[in-house]
Amino acid sequence: MKKRIGLAGAALAAGVMAMGAQMTAFAASVTKEQAQEIALKDAGIAAEDAAWILTKTDYEHGRLVYEVEFITKDYAEYDYEISAESGAILSFDYDAEEYDGWREREYREYGWQDRGRREDRGYTGRMTEAAITEEEAKNTAIAHAGLRAADVDFVKIELDWDDGRLLYEGEIYSGIWEYEFEIDAASGRITEWDSESRFD
Repeated sequence: MKKRIGLAGAALAAGVMAMGAQMTAFAASVTKEQAQEIALKDAGIAAEDAAWILTKTDYEHGRLVYEVEFITKDYAEYDYEISAESGAILSFDYDAEEYDGWREREYREYGWQDRGRREDRGYTGRMTEAAITEEEAKNTAIAHAGLRAADVDFVKIELDWDDGRLLYEGEIYSGIWEYEFEIDAASGRITEWDSESRFD
């Protein structure tokens, strides 16, 4: 009896060790530094122009992810969620903030000296018309999802004002996947992106 319990215990310990090794390998597929590089490359920002607010691992919808946040000298803030397994960008958000005292303290802390107001990205003043069409915005979102038009079941898109910017907001449905996006109607840049299973 003791021998049987001992064998069961050894098997259980081996299983736990194997699971631990598997989780370690899974977590190590993409490093923290690689996640930061992926975010910077997607944002088109040089490493020396970014100050990191947060880079940490977390579980989202049963997936191990990196939450990556950084700010730039022109007061833009980027938030990314990156798969720790594949390095794929699962979601991101971009906000161009106006200069204020809090930002000044933040930049002083990071050692940056220039504290001028940010330059508007792609537009000045309040626009009344979109520079890109709804069809162009839709095609941008489909391409970003890695899909072809034939792969898409349904697309919902509308033009709206948000945070003083004219944006296309929309959703794409393809198979079991749902994608939500915002696209700057002046520059055509995707400013927010999220993807998840429709069954989550």
